[in-house]
Formats: sequence, C-alpha cells, structure tokens
Amino acid sequence: AIWNDSMSLAALAQFGGFVTPFLLANGVYDPNTLFPYMAMLDIGILAIAYFKLWRHLVVLSYIGTAIAYLVWYMDYKDEMFAFAVGYATLFFVIFLGILLMHFLKKRAPQDEADLALTTINSAGYFLICYNTFNFTHHDLLGLFTALLAILHVGIGLVITSDDERAKRFR
Repeated sequence: AIWNDSMSLAALAQFGGFVTPFLLANGVYDPNTLFPYMAMLDIGILAIAYFKLWRHLVVLSYIGTAIAYLVWYMDYKDEMFAFAVGYATLFFVIFLGILLMHFLKKRAPQDEADLALTTINSAGYFLICYNTFNFTHHDLLGLFTALLAILHVGIGLVITSDDERAKRFR
C-alpha cells in the first residue's frame, strides 16, 4: 500500500485484518491471542503512519481495536484484571505514539481529527481503567489518575514549549 501510494488498499487490508478474529472465533476471545494480534495490526498502522499521513487509517484502526476490546471486556471478571489493564495500556500507548509521531518527526501539524482522537484515546483509556480498578483495586484509582494526569501534563509541556516543533504542533 505504501509503495503504491494506495490508502484504499491499506484500508481494505486493515479491514480484513480486524474482521478476521471475529470470523474465526467461536464466541470465546482469548486475550492472549486476540490482543497481541490487534497490537500487531496497530503497530502496522504506526509503521504506515511513519511514512504516510493517512489519518483515516489511524481512526479506523482505533475503532477496530476499541470494538475488539469492548467485545472482550463485556465478559470481564475480576481475575482478568491484569489482562484488562495491561492490554488497555498497550493500546493507549500505541495510539498515543501514532498521534505524536508526526509532531516528533516534524512532518505535519496536528489537525482536529488528531486532537479528537487523542482526547477519545485518553478518555476511553481512563474510563476502561476506572471501571476495572473500581471493582477490585479501588484504592489505586487515585494513584492511577494522578499518573495519567502527570503523563498528560508532561506531554502538554513538551508540546507547548518554545521549540520549533512545538510551534508547528499548535
């Protein structure tokens, strides 16, 4: 898709990649099979985003990942805590990395879609983790929230610095 400069080819391959686990599943989704597969698809989008500014693919990838995660999460049980938080964190970091990549590469300023997806990514991650922590580790909610806030403040400080790249990001 990159060599042919074909976003539609990449989108078709991405759609096939995201629909495959659901077509092959028998209604049971093993997180140690499903989520590494989804992470590989998302990292593939990260690789494409390194070379091409195809924001629609990032949005589609986020939607596909969110749907897969939520389908699995609907059967959440307390013993799945580590999987729920671990994989949610992995996906959060992947999409945060994708969204910050163009800024760090000095390629393109952020647009409204990037800012919306950054907000949705962060809010979705917080809500999933809040819900997960609230059941079994309620005492860690404050620490989790503070760490997430520190991460976002740190990113905000970098982005709003007087550095030339930061000016392009605004």
